Amino acid sequence: MGFVGSLSYGRRTVLTKSWCPDRFGHCPSVSRRHVVVVCQSAGAVEQPALANLKLFEYIDESGVIPYSEEELGKVGVYAVYDSEKNPMYLGKSRDVGNSLRMHLARMPDHCYFFKVYNFARPSRTLFDDMIKAWTEELGSSPPGNADPEVKR
Repeated sequence: MGFVGSLSYGRRTVLTKSWCPDRFGHCPSVSRRHVVVVCQSAGAVEQPALANLKLFEYIDESGVIPYSEEELGKVGVYAVYDSEKNPMYLGKSRDVGNSLRMHLARMPDHCYFFKVYNFARPSRTLFDDMIKAWTEELGSSPPGNADPEVKR
C-alpha cells in the first residue's frame, strides 16, 4: 500500500463469484480480480488550547442556562469553573448541554462559568486526547477530576 499526501492507495486481489453459468454450464465460478483501493485519512484534528476558548457564564440573571442545544453542541469536551474562574472539572460528553445541567444540579457552588469545544466527528480517542492536553495545560487535574466527591 502506498501513501500520497492524505490519500493511501494500493492494489488488492479479490475473489468474486459469478452466479451465472459459464460457457461450459458450470455455476458458480470464482475469478480473481485486481482492484485499486483508495482511502482518505482523517488527518489531525485541531486541538485548541483551553485558554483560547471563550468563557461562558453558566447561568444568567434569571437563573437559567441561557444557551440552546445548538449553541452548546451535542458532542464535545468542556471545562467547568467556579466563581473565582478556577477550573473545577474537565469533562467529555455526548450531550454537553445535559452534562452542564447535571453539574449545576449536583454541585451548584462550583458551577459559575464553562468552556466548551465541540467535535464534528467525535471518537473516544479525540475526547481523551483533548482532556489530556487540557490537563497538561493546567499543570494538574482540576479538583473535580482528582476528587470523586467534587466530581459529582
